[in-house]
Amino acid sequence: MAPSALRPVILWFRNDLRLRDSDTLATVAQRVAQGATVLPVYVFDTLWFGPTALDEFGVARTGRHRAKFLAEAVEDLRQGLKGVGAELVVACGRPEKTIAAISKAVGAQEVICQGEACYEEKQIEKRTAAACKQAGADLTLVWGATMHHIMDLPPGAGVKEYRGAFTPWRQKIEGSRCPVRKEHPAPQAGGLPAPEGGAAAAVAA
Repeated sequence: MAPSALRPVILWFRNDLRLRDSDTLATVAQRVAQGATVLPVYVFDTLWFGPTALDEFGVARTGRHRAKFLAEAVEDLRQGLKGVGAELVVACGRPEKTIAAISKAVGAQEVICQGEACYEEKQIEKRTAAACKQAGADLTLVWGATMHHIMDLPPGAGVKEYRGAFTPWRQKIEGSRCPVRKEHPAPQAGGLPAPEGGAAAAVAA
């Protein structure tokens, strides 16, 4: 979709916290070229973090070492964004509620994030898409989790053709000389212009 001039888009960081070689950021750059502003957001999902984030056996879904590593990665992302003039909004809660509330607060018409492959993450996407729709925003999922983009896979070797026998499937891809897309550069200074009110408006949500 093509956003109207200066209407914000939410850049929702999920599992991929890279600024360099990010298909999600490349999609956001297209929106900026069309006149959109950008608000980067990361949400610590309480499904995975916090005292109630337990699996069916009562074990914490996220151990302290993993939590520490992720907190450091988010801080590194925040500093990287700061270096190009953008401010990362960090929140804690369920994404379907938090992202929708922030979208409504800043008047966003689109939320852009990397699409995931696992069941629970896909369910989060569905709930977030529905909540954002009610808030007046569309959720755009961008694929970027594999070296070969799923849209570049040769005939007969697509995701639907994979049936558990990995080697024959891999050989089809290797034999087709399936291309690896060129690396996307990291955003430059000013490449992620902030919406009016910026992070303050999001925090107010």
